[in-house]
Amino acid sequence: LPLPRREGSPGLLVAAIPQKSWPALIEEYRRITQPGGWIILTESDALATTNSEALEALSSLCLKAMGQAGFYADPDHRLTAHLASFLSNVGLTDIHTEHHTIDVSWGTSAYAPLISNMKIALSLLQPFILKMGYSSQHELDTLYGQALRDMECDDFLGHGDVVRVWGQRTE
Repeated sequence: LPLPRREGSPGLLVAAIPQKSWPALIEEYRRITQPGGWIILTESDALATTNSEALEALSSLCLKAMGQAGFYADPDHRLTAHLASFLSNVGLTDIHTEHHTIDVSWGTSAYAPLISNMKIALSLLQPFILKMGYSSQHELDTLYGQALRDMECDDFLGHGDVVRVWGQRTE
C-alpha cells in the first residue's frame, strides 16, 4: 500500500486474502478502482469439509492458529459474514453476495486441484501451526500422512464452501 492509480486502472479487482488488513486494503482497492468499476471478494471460512478425520483435524488446527494470529474478523472464524460490510464501509453500492459449494470428492473435476493445493498448503502451514502452539511436529506428521492417504482413496468425499461478494464504485 498504496497501490498506484493510473489511467486504464482495472475496472475489476479480485481478492482472496486474510482479514488482518481488510479495511485499509478495501479502501485502497476503492481508491484505484475507476468509477463504475467493481470489487469482488472471494473467501471461505474453512479449507474444506471432508470424510477424512485427519484432514478435518489439520483444518481445525490451522483455523485455530489463524484465528489466534488475527487473520479472521471474529473469534468464530466467520470472515465471510463481514465481506459485504467491508465493501459498504468504503461507500460501494449495488452489493451482492453469492454462496457456492464446490464438490472436491474423488473423481470430480475439482478433486485434482484440491489435492495439489492441499498437499502444498498443509505442508507449508505446519511451521505456523507449531509456532502458534497448537500441535507437536509428531502429531502434524501423523495427521499429514494420514490426510494424504485419505485424499488419495477413491471413497474420499469433500466439499468447499465459498462466498463471493461484489460491489460497485459509483463515484
